[in-house]
Amino acid sequence: MKALTPALLSLTLPIAALAQAEPARTDTGLLIYAVGGTGGIGAGVGLHLGERFTVRAEMADFKYDTNVTEAGIRYDAGVKLATQGAYLDFKPFAGTFRITAGANFSSHSLATLSFNDVGGATIGGVNYPGLNPGDLRASVDYGTRPYVGIGWGLARDGFTMGLDLGVEIGSPEIRLTGVGVNQADLDAELADLQDALSKLDLYPIVKISIGYSF
Repeated sequence: MKALTPALLSLTLPIAALAQAEPARTDTGLLIYAVGGTGGIGAGVGLHLGERFTVRAEMADFKYDTNVTEAGIRYDAGVKLATQGAYLDFKPFAGTFRITAGANFSSHSLATLSFNDVGGATIGGVNYPGLNPGDLRASVDYGTRPYVGIGWGLARDGFTMGLDLGVEIGSPEIRLTGVGVNQADLDAELADLQDALSKLDLYPIVKISIGYSF
């Protein structure tokens, strides 16, 4: 029996150690970070609320020019990625994985489109051979949009990195104007353009962050 006592103690001590788990952290901590991705390039600040929650705010911006073909018409496009967002992170396992919900409050023009072909275009099913570059213009504007996603990182205590994957939800407002184009044809073309850009109702967000938690 005496010989069994050390063996029993060796089994019960680890169990007792697990039973006396450290209490969850309840203190706050400051987070600052740089961020870049499909929402632009910028910076953010956050406040850790214990082990499981973090509230964050971000501002980001990025502009570039490209060419796109939408609804059969070729445009010069000026694209602006912008974020002025507020988010709440929930860490269900008190680790690096988090579930994020929030909103992007930046009302901005995602893209301005300007017709750039020579030789005219077909608008609303009607051919306009005399249409010149710049005679047809469109804008794609966003308002406030909710955000949901998942992420890893942006943890407490020291240098930290983060990865976010999510979507912003909301239909953009699209406007179309034309010089010397019948309004009925513009309305028909606008409907085609709205259908072609309906994929933007769910705007994918991929972000990488690096920062420091105090």
